[in-house]
Amino acid sequence: MKAGPREGDALLFYGGAFGHVALVSHVDQRAGTVDLVEENWSPAGQASLALYPGNVVAIRDSSLGSYTVAGWLHNARSR
Repeated sequence: MKAGPREGDALLFYGGAFGHVALVSHVDQRAGTVDLVEENWSPAGQASLALYPGNVVAIRDSSLGSYTVAGWLHNARSR
């Protein structure tokens, strides 16, 4: 089984006033990115975060505050 976030997972953040949840639409280990579908960070509803060795996802700074990845929930179908 692959470690780290996978397509279809829910990525959970803490920080800002309320925290944040986004869905992982694509993971590119080679480029070191995790693409998200989300509702608050961009008008387009999409964001891309850095993925570092050990499946560490970067902190996101936005006009709404600073967010840290608390973890992710794997989609049961993506095993």
